[in-house]
Amino acid sequence: MLSVPVLGAIGGCRRDDRSAPARGGTLKVILQGPFALVLDTREHYRIKAFVPFDEDNLHEFRFRDPHDPPISGEGDPARRNRYQFTLLDHNLEISAKPRHIDSGFDDVTLHVNGWQPSPNDYFVALDLPAPDLISYIPPAIPVVMAGAGAPRLAMMPTNHVLEYRVRDLDDIGKITLRSPQLGDRQPVSCADLLGGFREHWHATEKAHPNRQRGSMETDLGGCSDNPVRAFFLGVGIPPTTTDYDKKAPAHALAFFNNKILGAFPGAREKDNKRLLQVDARPCLTGDGSGGRAALVSAVESYPSPWLMPVSSADDCRAGGVHVITG
Repeated sequence: MLSVPVLGAIGGCRRDDRSAPARGGTLKVILQGPFALVLDTREHYRIKAFVPFDEDNLHEFRFRDPHDPPISGEGDPARRNRYQFTLLDHNLEISAKPRHIDSGFDDVTLHVNGWQPSPNDYFVALDLPAPDLISYIPPAIPVVMAGAGAPRLAMMPTNHVLEYRVRDLDDIGKITLRSPQLGDRQPVSCADLLGGFREHWHATEKAHPNRQRGSMETDLGGCSDNPVRAFFLGVGIPPTTTDYDKKAPAHALAFFNNKILGAFPGAREKDNKRLLQVDARPCLTGDGSGGRAALVSAVESYPSPWLMPVSSADDCRAGGVHVITG
């Protein structure tokens, strides 16, 4: 079955391998944008992560360096561009289960029986072994979901960070992300990835400020001098899109409700997870009337609307879901 809120409570144990070299490290796989993550209990918690095609073909895909030109867009419906990746587990210490899943994903939990992937529907898809840790780089964004009886405030991460233990970073060539379209690729250092983000921010932040920047700099800066390597994959709307600020909120709602939730038609809670607003916030009435607290869209409540970027190198207004299948 598929689930997400309970993921934070699922434990696991790392395989005991006393022959592993003492000098190990960490591999991070950073998935930026509206990825769905499916954990398969039948396959030792292997992960299927994917982004479905967008009906309006608005998405682009960036890989490894967020400042590099995008790999491509989605292509037209008659000739789609599809990218598949498999992380080889050579040189990785694979957990029997994820050791920890951040409770920040609790609001995007689903339960589904008998789910099967649909590769032809995916723009970007990954097959990954079970990580030690599934977390995210904050902030999560406040959203309003349909709820069981009434709308409710929820928090939605806009990225996933999967961490693996590496046996020996001296043999970094054994860490391989294999793609039939792009070939075998090796991870980059945190310092190189941070440099790519800074170049991207310099080029885009005047038009589209990014409130994730501080946390991203802290995370990647902290691992720059440590034995850590990373893969970056990002899917989202190009920041140069015409009427970007107007398209972003409507696109986020439609894509999450129709494409992400639509990928799991058997999910029991699907109707209760539908998004009604993004960038919402709880607030009190400011007219002194003592009115009760309400949920107000950020676009409505701020004098100058704070519009989050929806680019493949930054954070999307809507994130994805986690799923456990078995």
